Amino acid sequence: MSAHTLKIRSHGLDRIIDETKTFELRKHDRDYQAGDVLVLTEVDERGYWYGDTPARSVRVDVLHVLDGRHALGIDDD
Repeated sequence: MSAHTLKIRSHGLDRIIDETKTFELRKHDRDYQAGDVLVLTEVDERGYWYGDTPARSVRVDVLHVLDGRHALGIDDD
């Protein structure tokens, strides 16, 4: 099991917290595996970490990793 700290904007984090967002699609650039943990940490709208203010974060489990990007029509770029 590995833990991955990732950025997420406020809107996405709010939806995860209120359970209206139940999945996350990410580029498979960190060798994600089922059983890993994602620490999704809030960033501002430009994608920057908040300065001195502690950012909100949530820990979620990776339940499934899709086998191949092309099944969803996602390009390499």
